[in-house]
Amino acid sequence: EVVVCVGNDAQFARLVDLLGMPELAGDPRYTTMQGRNLNRSTLEPLIIQGLSTRTADEWFHALQDINVPSAPILTVGEGVRFAQNLGLETIVEVGEGTDAVPLIKNPISFSRSEVTYHKAPPALGQDGQSVRDWISSTAPFAPPATAASAASTSFVNARS
Repeated sequence: EVVVCVGNDAQFARLVDLLGMPELAGDPRYTTMQGRNLNRSTLEPLIIQGLSTRTADEWFHALQDINVPSAPILTVGEGVRFAQNLGLETIVEVGEGTDAVPLIKNPISFSRSEVTYHKAPPALGQDGQSVRDWISSTAPFAPPATAASAASTSFVNARS
């Protein structure tokens, strides 16, 4: 599968031309973003039909070639490999020594502030007792009552 993000009229015209339906760009129902949104129920099946003629990978590359934003819909593993094929560093080791854990790296980077990773996620059950202690020492949360909510609000105490 592929996601296509048509953000303006020029991208729409390039998309429908690539799909072999250039007449849609001149159809009054679809000439503006507002029109395309209002007439989505008639436009969507046409776009889906057009996209059914090639594979998602073929469409991704063809859409990239005409500057129509798109991306393949991938699993996490496929997404990591896809990003690595683009030359991106996708994995970061967090923790020390044998406790180091490979994690998905934050995809956002800043020119003057490096993203840092200070602590690996806890092992299964590692923080369980401290979480239970915190729950048992915390008063039940009760949002402020309003006239409209007072009759229908119920509270659940997390303590057993």
